[in-house]
Amino acid sequence: SSEVSSLKADLPADDVSIITADADSDGYTDNPRIQLTYEVGDGSWTPSASACRFVLKQHMAVFRGSALYAHVLVDNPSGALSNRASSNVWKLELVSRGFGSQTLPTRWPGGDFSVPDGAPKLANSTFAANFAVLGVVPPATQSMQPGSFVVGATHFVSIFFTTTIGVDQVGGIVVDAPVGYDFGNPCQVRDLDAAFYESLAGGGSATHRLESVVHCVGGKWPVASATYNRAGIGVSKGFLPGTTYAFDISVTNPGAAPAASADVWHVWIQDAAGHGVEGTQISPRMNPLTTAPWRLYPSALPGAKAVFPGGILRPTSLAGDVPTALRILGVSTPTTGSCTLRVTAPQGFEFLKGAAEFRALTTTDSTEITATLPGLPAGGVANELLWAAMTLTSSKLYGFEVKTRIPDSLPTRSARAFFIEVGYDAASLSGRLAAGNAP
Repeated sequence: SSEVSSLKADLPADDVSIITADADSDGYTDNPRIQLTYEVGDGSWTPSASACRFVLKQHMAVFRGSALYAHVLVDNPSGALSNRASSNVWKLELVSRGFGSQTLPTRWPGGDFSVPDGAPKLANSTFAANFAVLGVVPPATQSMQPGSFVVGATHFVSIFFTTTIGVDQVGGIVVDAPVGYDFGNPCQVRDLDAAFYESLAGGGSATHRLESVVHCVGGKWPVASATYNRAGIGVSKGFLPGTTYAFDISVTNPGAAPAASADVWHVWIQDAAGHGVEGTQISPRMNPLTTAPWRLYPSALPGAKAVFPGGILRPTSLAGDVPTALRILGVSTPTTGSCTLRVTAPQGFEFLKGAAEFRALTTTDSTEITATLPGLPAGGVANELLWAAMTLTSSKLYGFEVKTRIPDSLPTRSARAFFIEVGYDAASLSGRLAAGNAP
């Protein structure tokens, strides 16, 4: 393609899975004689802006029926490029010095790489005519909140994202979870509460539902995965560009946390042919105002709750601009010891920071408090409170009251729940203690 900015080619690396593949288990490799050479000195690469040329060493030959394999490192275009784009064409040309006494080069016309739509691809869909360059779902517009943080729990994850590219009529979404998570097959997808999709005063809605879901099919990625950690959601009405969508999908957490390097979620948007259009480069963030994704915890916080005065959630602008004294109850830990604490509010809420705005609750404030929370929160973005390491006692229930500014409208780009995480900054599951949702 003329839009590829640069290319670099090299001989195959240690990954020889394409050579040894035997998808039909017939005892014969699917791609025989696939490597041109095992020796670096048998030829040399000459890369240019959008092409790579391999020159064979004298007396080297390519025999009829051979399949050739090389690794090519490319810099993708700066923008999205569909695999149906007229400029997204990869070509091959072969040139020979001639046969026998022939001295003039022989140039085969070559042609475009091609795998027709609907035609079976070799070696379990290893080959394709070209590659789509996906658009990027802006990180600041994507978020994901769990219904449960606990290992082994089955719950609904809420996913929010904003498109940059439209998909006409029919499309799909692929959600990839780390190995060990299980969407099941078929998987289960549903709308969020109807209030998330309510119309705005000026028309339209801040967040859209997935229109006309036709199926949710569980898959495995990589294919050797023991669980259905990929969900393919088909919709019959496509996606509008520059539009926020949100949905819930059921998932079962693994019994152990994935390795940090593999603990990554992705959301991909596809066209009617199943071709990628755009997607997320990193895990969607749990808090839209930060970059960290959600993590697993060994224990739940079943008594966690958020309590508003009189049970009424009143916007600060309608309360004489007086912040609300919000209470968080049910903070606990399964083990006595030193731990950190993070409390995250829905997007749009703002905790007022400072000693005058915060009060640790005591046993005289509530029968649901059995010990006083030590220390004051410090730092964090507007909708989170962070405590440095402090000593908490197992089986004790802690809570606090904090002055909070409540937005004029409920959030439509994050779940409407408060999240409490004890030991939030630990790198491993064993260091994290407990977490829960406070509706």
